[in-house]
Parts: sequence; C-alpha cells; structure tokens
Amino acid sequence: NLTPAIRASQITLTNASGLAAVPKAEHLIALILMFCRNLHVAYRLQEAARWDRQSVMAGAGAPLRELRGSRVGICGLGPIGIAVAERVAALGAVVRGVRRRTPPAVSPPFDAVVGPGDLDTVLGWSDFVVVAVPQTAETDRMIGRRELAAMRSDAYLINIARGSVVDEAALIDALQRGAIAGAGLDVFADEPLPVTSALWKLPNVVITPHVAGAMPRYFDRALDLFVDNFERFRSGRPLRNLVDKDAGYPIHNA
Repeated sequence: NLTPAIRASQITLTNASGLAAVPKAEHLIALILMFCRNLHVAYRLQEAARWDRQSVMAGAGAPLRELRGSRVGICGLGPIGIAVAERVAALGAVVRGVRRRTPPAVSPPFDAVVGPGDLDTVLGWSDFVVVAVPQTAETDRMIGRRELAAMRSDAYLINIARGSVVDEAALIDALQRGAIAGAGLDVFADEPLPVTSALWKLPNVVITPHVAGAMPRYFDRALDLFVDNFERFRSGRPLRNLVDKDAGYPIHNA
C-alpha cells in the first residue's frame, strides 16, 4: 500500500504491472486443471503407493470434470486477470469478471463483467473463483466468511493475488467443513506459511510457495520496462504503468 506521504507528494510512480501476467496465468491454469483431473488426489495416492482409480475419479472435494464448459469467475481484471480470461476461454470455459470500474460494453472473452456490488452473484455462479486483485485497503479480506458462503460446495477458490485478500481463518473453516470443494493457494497472510497452519494437511488444498510470478529473465524484462519508461519520461511521452495514487495501482483500460 502507498504511504500517506507518497500519496500527497508530487512524485510520479510507475510499477512493473503486467510483467508476470503470462506466467501467473499459466500457473493458475495448471492449478485449475489439477483440480479438474484431481491430480492432487493422485499425487497423495502416489506418495502412499496406492492404486485407487475410484478415489481419483471421486476427488477430495468434487469429482472429475472438464475445463471446457466450466464457469470461471475472475476477481480483478488487470493484466493478470485478462491473461487468465483469454487462456481459460480458449480452453472452452465460460468467463465472467468482477472489476472496480465496469466497462460500457462486454466483449470476448467475457460473458459478463460486473462491479463489486455483484460479487456474490459471480461467486455463486462460478466453478472456479480466481482472485487476481491488487493489494489495497479496499481488497483487504475481500473474500471472507460471507463471500465463501456465497460459493457453491463444488467450487474451488484460487488465489494468486496477495494473502491479505482472503480471510485465511474463514477459508480454513470452509475447507474443513466442505463448504467449498478446495483451494489452490500461492500467497498467504504470513509467508513463509507457518508449519502449524492447517492448510498444509488439508487434502483439498494445493499449496505453492509464492512462485506464480516466477519467470525466466525477469530482471532483464524489468530493466527493459524501466529503460523504456525512462526514455518516455525524458521525452515527455505517456508512461507505462502509471500508478493512480488514489486507487493504489495503475488503471488499465481492460
């Protein structure tokens, strides 16, 4: 979050928004496909050297399904959310989005795009709920007990945003009760995730250690972005990823 001093200053601020959109989208699709095919169940059976086709087909929270025809709700339509939408739609999913500013018209790959006031509707509609919002005061614990209760019992939550966006205690409770089918989590309230966290041992959870944005040549790409913005700044041209200080992140047109 931006400090009050930065918000009040005349400093022009940019960031690396979108730089890791593709690897994050691919990581998220890997998690969705893992849940579609119950590979998380198969892996645990492999560790136990158990051949159990029925358990894989039945799953830990939901039986086998196809991504084709599945309903994916994406919270946050910045570069990451758009990259996810394009890719899951290409695989046959139906996609709806939630964003702070709704567009005047809806265009592919989205079936619908709504504002925060209609979040619960998208949560109840989705087979997979994707959280890809920036970390701001407005998004702090935006997925809490009420929002998890709005999800279906056969739906999965996938968070590649920030741990603070999801109420972790409420999520653990929902997972333990079977109120939702499972969760794919790359980010957590405390990192590294404490060994005492119940998330480690839940059979319907897949954990990755904040690596969704990892990518080859990150620093080379970040330097290219910086150099391009520096040249833009020197020549008075519009900057890429100019941060809106009121929002706390760049305002993209998507």
